[in-house]
Amino acid sequence: MAWSLILAFALITLAVFSAIIYFNHYHNAALTYGYTAKSISDVAQRIKARVDGTLRPALALAADAEDLAWSASGEPFGPDARRYVAGFMEVNPQVSSVYFAVGNTDFIQIYNVVPGETIDWGKVVVPAGTRFIVRHLRGPADQARDETWTFLDAAKRPFGEPFHRMQRYDPRTRPWYKAVAKGDAVELSMPYAFATLNTVGITASKRVDGGVGGVFGVDMTLSGLSRVLEDLDIAGKGSAIAFTRDGMVIAHPDKRKIVVRGADGTLRPAQVKDLDDPIAEAMFDAARIGARLVARVQSMDAFIGAKPLAFLDGEPDLISFDVGETPFVSHIVRLDTQISTDAFLGIALLRAEVLKGVAGLTVNSLALSLLFLLGGTLLIVLVARNMARPIADLARETDIIRRLELDAPLTIRSRVAEVQDLAAAIGTLKTTLQGLGRYIPRGVVHNLIKEGKLPELGGQSRQVTVMFTDAVGFTKLGELMNPQDLMRKLSSYFEVLSAEVLAEGGNIDKYIGDAVMAVWNGVEDDPEHTIRACRAALKCAAENDRLNEMWRSYKWPEIHTRFGLHQGEAVVGNVGSRTRMDHTTIGACVNTASRLEGLNKAYGTRILISDVVRDRVVDRFLTRPVDRVRPAGSTQPIMVYELLGALDGDAAIAASPEAHRRCARWAEIYDAYLARDWTGVGSLIDAFLADFPGDGVALVYRERARRYASAPPPDDWDGVEISDRK
Repeated sequence: MAWSLILAFALITLAVFSAIIYFNHYHNAALTYGYTAKSISDVAQRIKARVDGTLRPALALAADAEDLAWSASGEPFGPDARRYVAGFMEVNPQVSSVYFAVGNTDFIQIYNVVPGETIDWGKVVVPAGTRFIVRHLRGPADQARDETWTFLDAAKRPFGEPFHRMQRYDPRTRPWYKAVAKGDAVELSMPYAFATLNTVGITASKRVDGGVGGVFGVDMTLSGLSRVLEDLDIAGKGSAIAFTRDGMVIAHPDKRKIVVRGADGTLRPAQVKDLDDPIAEAMFDAARIGARLVARVQSMDAFIGAKPLAFLDGEPDLISFDVGETPFVSHIVRLDTQISTDAFLGIALLRAEVLKGVAGLTVNSLALSLLFLLGGTLLIVLVARNMARPIADLARETDIIRRLELDAPLTIRSRVAEVQDLAAAIGTLKTTLQGLGRYIPRGVVHNLIKEGKLPELGGQSRQVTVMFTDAVGFTKLGELMNPQDLMRKLSSYFEVLSAEVLAEGGNIDKYIGDAVMAVWNGVEDDPEHTIRACRAALKCAAENDRLNEMWRSYKWPEIHTRFGLHQGEAVVGNVGSRTRMDHTTIGACVNTASRLEGLNKAYGTRILISDVVRDRVVDRFLTRPVDRVRPAGSTQPIMVYELLGALDGDAAIAASPEAHRRCARWAEIYDAYLARDWTGVGSLIDAFLADFPGDGVALVYRERARRYASAPPPDDWDGVEISDRK
């Protein structure tokens, strides 16, 4: 036993030192990752500052549209305004052109011919030495009209021969024109391709009310962003891109790649997949699908200020991915500029470059830990024999506990305080296991540990709301999947539904195969238990849809859930025997909730509630009448309603406009049905199904209306249908 104790202490010590080594390695790596993330965030701030610096003067120019659009003589975009704009573009080369669309008559545009820039003018021959170009279209915008190109030198004086042609161009159809058609503020477009400059840019536009009105526009390039990434000089070791959430690239170290030509010959901003940059593409894909994370550094001082991309969970982490067999880490930061709140910067680096020096520190820590381990082992040998006997007794006691022989008291004594504490803990464990053998709910376990009381049989009557769920086609699903995969899938399914039930104050009474029985107001008083139960059902349905969407992406079988809710009096408490108990809810309302869940199959619905529930929540949720039914095993009919969504609160469970329209249309059909107008019901349902095809309730009523049209019910018919579904 002594040598076993020595070995155990040695292993424990080894485990402790291994944990320390791992912690040091993890901490050093996390610190390195943290500083890397902070550095990348600093780059993002530089880019944001560059973007804001690019936009600020251009936005100011657009804001002055009222003063620039019309001269004192009433001429649109007159000579003085043109000279001012040309001078403005000289000191702001990111402004590629400024223009004024005058209603349906004129379009005047000034181009900034920046020296050294490669510009595609198409069929227009631009003389050498041109610094600015004035383009003027005259005549109705919906027809081919006269277009004049006037060329200006650096002194803003005309030179050379103007270029004339007939051109069809209607600015009123352009997005920058439409964006300000009804507003007075300056509007920014989303980034798009500038064909003449072969780059990406944006347009700031503003509506002008003076004269005959029109729209003033300022085009700006985003080439400066690519220059910042080019200055990072990480080629060969990683990649850097600025992009939008949908993958559109707005900056890349190689600015030639940010614009591509589509199949129709037009230029467009490149997508990440168009870059021929496997590192950038892998980084974007890893972030988008929520890859497993390398280091959690959100709590470190080095990470303060970083704002990461939130494709899924929104946690500030570095993302790990491989390109071929080469591992990389990346950090993606929201730029949050005036261009878009969905713009991001992503920088990927070789993991080996990031973790330089960490491996050496780990080796040194390992060597030092081994020395301490040898010294500690010698000390352990000296004290092991004095501790061996009581520990051997504890080992025998744990074996007794393993066999669930829990009646004999624990009498072990030791001079070692830790061993004595362990003996006391094992004694407490025996008492706890005695209680757990009879009773599982958390509240009872808590009382057992805190007060040492065992549960008792019995219960009390309470007004409760009961919800039953059932997975459609679960038996078939069990035949399609092996038991291990089925268990994992069912566990994740129950985890999601249970979380929503618990979040709304409900208790899981039991799991019955693939079904869940949940109860509100059973243990603790909740005056809004019926409302919260309805909200939980809608949230469970929404989460079930989210799970199915994920499973579809993996090509896994889906699970579709149906719900039934009823409210009434039940007995809540403990049933069973003195040695085995179960905390549950018993009563007719439980059976009714179960029957309502089963009725979903007959009506093609998802969530059915009783009239008692509906009366309590009618002001909070959208419902529609389904049928007046006498469920199997019941002598009293109930009115059944379909729960379609919330009228306020969480947008995820809010009733859609389509659901509101469907309910309004259905109310007319149901009134005609109660009035025994079978022909009218049939016509109304046919029109209803044309707008809402596949509606299960409508299909049931169409068949019923046809049956009653040929064989009407008796005069004392009260609309009650007898169900045999359990």
